Amino acid sequence: MENLTVLVTSIDTPTAHGVLKGLKEIKNIKIIGVNPQTLTAGNIFCDRVYRVPRFTENKDNYFEQLKEIIDKEHVQAVFPCHPHEIDVYEDYKQHLTIPFALPESSHFDRLTDKDTTYHWLDEHGFSEYIPTYYTFKSHDELARLIHNEFKDEDELIVKNTSGYVPSDFTLLTHHDKFIKAIETQQSHVFAFEDYLETDNTDHRMVMRKLDQSEFSVDLYIHDSKTVVSVPRQRIGVSDGLVLDGTLIEHTVLIAISIKIAEALIEEGFINLQFMKEDGDFKLTDVNPRFCESQVMSLGAGVNFPELFLTYRLTDERPVPRPNWNTRMVRYRESVFYHNYNADDEPAVWTAPGE
Repeated sequence: MENLTVLVTSIDTPTAHGVLKGLKEIKNIKIIGVNPQTLTAGNIFCDRVYRVPRFTENKDNYFEQLKEIIDKEHVQAVFPCHPHEIDVYEDYKQHLTIPFALPESSHFDRLTDKDTTYHWLDEHGFSEYIPTYYTFKSHDELARLIHNEFKDEDELIVKNTSGYVPSDFTLLTHHDKFIKAIETQQSHVFAFEDYLETDNTDHRMVMRKLDQSEFSVDLYIHDSKTVVSVPRQRIGVSDGLVLDGTLIEHTVLIAISIKIAEALIEEGFINLQFMKEDGDFKLTDVNPRFCESQVMSLGAGVNFPELFLTYRLTDERPVPRPNWNTRMVRYRESVFYHNYNADDEPAVWTAPGE
């Protein structure tokens, strides 16, 4: 690939930073970033950054400005990096004529809701990988479920069925454990009785707290066949951000993830997350997008952003071989902007020397 120009959205997010790190390893590439603010930590990876409105505030204006930037910079591919951009998948298809890094699926709308995804998988022979769960909207329903289905459980997990981020969950427990959680500054913990008093009618799901170990699998699919499957064990996580983890050649997880991913999408990157229930792997999340922790695969020699560009823009069909047992430990770096004026932030930022 020569003289390639790509655009990355929401460059202030951890997801974008992982994608940008992969893109920076490609030779002869120009990276355009877009964001509501033009001075972010993501700028260090970009050649130019444009201010655009939040797509959640004005979707039409967002795509109009995105298209103007794409035309002006001769962009050849787009990486949507905000978790909620999967909600505007159809808008991307409508407005863009170039590849964008959300997976192609004949039933993408099902992938944005856990309950709908589980039902579809159950109907297509994947019931053994679905955890035991129940859905509810009212807290009267939840109280009945706790009493009838989970009466012997000390801890339960509640999640929105349409949640997009790992930290979008609540742990319910007894009052004494709730007090201990407060004392140790744990977040997302509620006492059963307190949670039942909250005002919430979202469509949610409740399940047992599964085994502690969490596993995540990054996959690239081409023409409904897996190019590579990279499992990793999450060791340290803070508010949904993976700080420590190791890539492992787990043949069982590789086989399970390949079966599920090839059933869900036809082309592109997808991330699947697993935990164990009674000793068996269960699918706990489906992320039909680049996720923030895929950067772990980059450190093991699998550059998923480059793989997407290669498969979508060229006739080359590489099959990367992961460097197994690679461990990632994350740290935070600082970016400095001198002579900064909050009232005069530029609409367009250009890297020095450009």
